[in-house]
Amino acid sequence: MDGALELLQKLHGKYRLYAASNGTYEVQSRRIEESGIKPYFEDFFISKKIGYHKPDKKFFDYCFAHIPDFKLEESVIVGDSLSSDILGGKNVGLTTIWYQRDRNITDHGAIHPDYRIFELSELPDLLKKLK
Repeated sequence: MDGALELLQKLHGKYRLYAASNGTYEVQSRRIEESGIKPYFEDFFISKKIGYHKPDKKFFDYCFAHIPDFKLEESVIVGDSLSSDILGGKNVGLTTIWYQRDRNITDHGAIHPDYRIFELSELPDLLKKLK
């Protein structure tokens, strides 16, 4: 994903970063290793290993229980999927940020993110405003 590594380098050390992904453990683990992003995250939560998928509340409950000193009111979810990331975040009360890659999408249906970015480079400024 263009700009992802640069974004993680900017955010690392300023925020506690966790990744949550639907998929098989083997495939997602390989992607994490090959992409070079592993050092920037404190942990990775992968649905197949957990036993629940986003947007299921049980997926998020598992994640929250495994994040030391987790505070819902200080946390956000950033995701590119309305139906798993944003809906899941909404279901558990997280502030949601939708990374909308396609600017032409105008109908979001019943799922409404709290915030929207079109470029990953927009995220640091938005997070500063939310702090």
